[in-house]
Amino acid sequence: ESRVVNLSGYLSDALEPNVTWQSFTLIDNPSYLDSDHRLSVALQGRVTDWVEAGSKVNLTGWVQWDERNYRWSIVVQSSTVEVTHPAGAKRLSWAVAAETWSYDIGKLVYVEGTYTWLDDDGDLEIDHGEHWIVAPGGQNVGIICMIPTVGWNGTLPEDGFSGRLVWSEDRAQICLQMSDENHVLNPVGILIGDFTSLATIAANPTDWIGQEVNVAGWTTGAVSPDYDKGYLGDGKDYMERSTTLRFQIAGAHAEWIEKGTYIEFYNATVIWNEAEGRIMLDVPLYAVGSVDIPPDTFSWSAGWDAWTWQVNTLVNVNAELNQTDGGDLWLLASGSEQRICLFDDGTATEIGFDEGGNSTGVQVWTGRLVAIDAANDPGTQLCLTL
Repeated sequence: ESRVVNLSGYLSDALEPNVTWQSFTLIDNPSYLDSDHRLSVALQGRVTDWVEAGSKVNLTGWVQWDERNYRWSIVVQSSTVEVTHPAGAKRLSWAVAAETWSYDIGKLVYVEGTYTWLDDDGDLEIDHGEHWIVAPGGQNVGIICMIPTVGWNGTLPEDGFSGRLVWSEDRAQICLQMSDENHVLNPVGILIGDFTSLATIAANPTDWIGQEVNVAGWTTGAVSPDYDKGYLGDGKDYMERSTTLRFQIAGAHAEWIEKGTYIEFYNATVIWNEAEGRIMLDVPLYAVGSVDIPPDTFSWSAGWDAWTWQVNTLVNVNAELNQTDGGDLWLLASGSEQRICLFDDGTATEIGFDEGGNSTGVQVWTGRLVAIDAANDPGTQLCLTL
């Protein structure tokens, strides 16, 4: 018996415009591999624009039993599909074999690399003299053919190539069909392949030493640009987390990796760190996703021991702005003499004072809590950096 239902979920594949019938899978996670529930969808009618894989949609249709495929499916009219959170280009990783990119044919993607032209006598033993994108690590890491847009004038992007992944009949291989539009890039390049759970590694650590793994999780603390180590947990916060592993990132990273950031490590090697007496993940390649927990609340009454756990992380501070005669800025706790210094980004006085220079009262200040040597004092001073 068929029933009409309203559902919300994510698209497994991109919807192509001006096609009267197409199918996809509705899943409960932007990543197909991470989804727990999947439902086959038959879409009737045309959509006017591309709807990218990973987009969140609401739809209405008839759920029915598919006798041929022995599964439930839903038949949907295109007019009932509402895109609530459109997805951008998926970042492809050279850490996996390019052949696995076949799962992404038809999707809007982004790939890092450099452009090159190779003729029939090129060094790469490729049979066609055409456009190519070579992986950052060189041709031994990977190479993919490129199909330029019509009328391409040779202008190359500064930081990578975006377009739609297609199968080229002429070249009998996967190619990137370039786009002349600027596309939003999804925050994480979801890996095609399996992740090894942190708990599996921790259960038998000696069995994994020297092995390469792909793992994913959330950072348990902030990692500064001048530091290469941190902890990866299998939950967003302490209550959800059961396993944590130490990691070190090979090479420099330009920005802070915030506490609670979802991150994927590719081809990480499990090593034994003799100095620390534990296993560690040595990470050559990674993709940073969204920050999935809000900033901690700074409690004036918590005390120094609790505050040290928040140093270098983003926090919310309820306080009133005060400026000394010397121009120094401080955040004052309401009704007490407690204070922390403030490093301004140029917006503090606009928020903390009105046009007449009077205090606007207690505000919520969000920034990074840092500890510095106190001036004219052997102790340590806490400050908030906006």
